[in-house]
Amino acid sequence: MKHLILLLLFIFPCIAFSQRNTAYDSSKYYIKQMSKAYKQAMDSLEKTDLFIDYLHFQQRSNNYDAQTFFFNILHSDYGIFNKSIALSGFPALNPVSYGIGFGYAGKFQHGISDFAISLVFPNTSKKEDKTISSALFNILFDMGYDVLRSNNFSLYPYVGLSARISTLSYLSNGSVNPTYTNISDVLVGSYNVNTASFRLGYQLGLGVDVALSHNKDGNHTIILFAKGGVNQPFGKDKFKIENVTYDPQIKKGDWMLSVGLKFTTRRRRLQ
Repeated sequence: MKHLILLLLFIFPCIAFSQRNTAYDSSKYYIKQMSKAYKQAMDSLEKTDLFIDYLHFQQRSNNYDAQTFFFNILHSDYGIFNKSIALSGFPALNPVSYGIGFGYAGKFQHGISDFAISLVFPNTSKKEDKTISSALFNILFDMGYDVLRSNNFSLYPYVGLSARISTLSYLSNGSVNPTYTNISDVLVGSYNVNTASFRLGYQLGLGVDVALSHNKDGNHTIILFAKGGVNQPFGKDKFKIENVTYDPQIKKGDWMLSVGLKFTTRRRRLQ
């Protein structure tokens, strides 16, 4: 009897362990089979015309994010200022100046936004060893409304604000004094003035986008864009020179044209 009890105590745990292993192996088997069936179902779905059309519909979305690089042409009114420096023998500043910029753009449905940093190179006027120059640095943000909503072409009026730094400088290199006596009079006539006007500005105009190329999947696009309009400060640019507030009567940015590229990534969402 004692031996029978010991035999039963040995057999029952083995049977229970065997059943537990069978249940574990069965669960593992069914999970593996379900994963395989799910993969087969997804592979079949991705090959259907309906699913392919759905992906193409997503890829044709107008919505995108983009990096932008562009060139600027800025026109300024130096009429009064040029007349004043002509009295000192300086030639007129060219009203047209050029610059470069970069930034980020985005589009969602009809809305187009642009954030950019722009540097306009100096206009200069030289007389002998003296130079007068004027430049502009801009941080711009504007919003536009696309009236067409096409994948390949956009036409949008825009309006925005900017932080402007307009600079004005006068540089006189001076000349060597052949009869100098010490370091204080080696150079004569050397004098520099560098001053800037900080203003909140505004811009408004019209923009055009044209898609140049798409990658194979259609989710990356290179867009050629052009924007033209007004870029001016609120109020007048005034410059502080020592204790003097100087108003040169310059209207910098009575119009500006920007031409550049957008390197876009399409947002994969339904419109």
